Amino acid sequence: EIEPLCLSLMNQIRSARFSDPMREIIDNMIANQLAGVSSFVVRSSSNAEDLENFSAAGIYESLNHQTTAENIFQSIKEVWASLVSPRSVRLRQEVGISLDDCWMGVIIQEEMPARMGGVLVTTNPLNSNDFRNVYVNVSTHSVDSVVRGVELPLQYIYNTVEGGGRTLSLGSAGQDLENEDKDLLQKLSFAGRLLQSHFSPNYTFSDPVDIEWLIDDEGLVVLQLRPYSK
Repeated sequence: EIEPLCLSLMNQIRSARFSDPMREIIDNMIANQLAGVSSFVVRSSSNAEDLENFSAAGIYESLNHQTTAENIFQSIKEVWASLVSPRSVRLRQEVGISLDDCWMGVIIQEEMPARMGGVLVTTNPLNSNDFRNVYVNVSTHSVDSVVRGVELPLQYIYNTVEGGGRTLSLGSAGQDLENEDKDLLQKLSFAGRLLQSHFSPNYTFSDPVDIEWLIDDEGLVVLQLRPYSK
């Protein structure tokens, strides 16, 4: 019974109409905070994601390339509706998070053009006792392609003690990255270790972090940092 109920709720949220005062508030906030931006990302910000034992990566909606007010309003409703999707309800129930305790906020932000992006995890997922290496996956299209699992990323391991790294997989890409880009990933790996120590909740500095990043014409940009959970 869960799936049809969830789908019915999602459709009700999608078809609901924004009140005129709410539309005006959102319009004014975008004009005041993001004037001059031509392309937006509308992404989830729930109290039931990025938790210590439940990252929820990819289960809520985030929509890119939104360029008009109407598209933004519809995207907000899509993000709200994703809180009650059959998949998200099932996964939360598996870890003991009740829908009664879940809320969905929405972040509207500038979409930054990038020639590549991805996710860095400051541990080796294949060996939790390996303190030397960090894991990096890369898309030459967008970070979102990696996070949502719609593209098989290039995968690398980088040594943050002795230096150096190796390619684990080319994923959906037909060829490996150039050495110049690999050098940037090595620098990103060292930066990830520093961020891990800075945000560590204790003096062991051993709790890994999950970092979304991109590379644009100006260099490396950190988009999001959160505790890493398998």
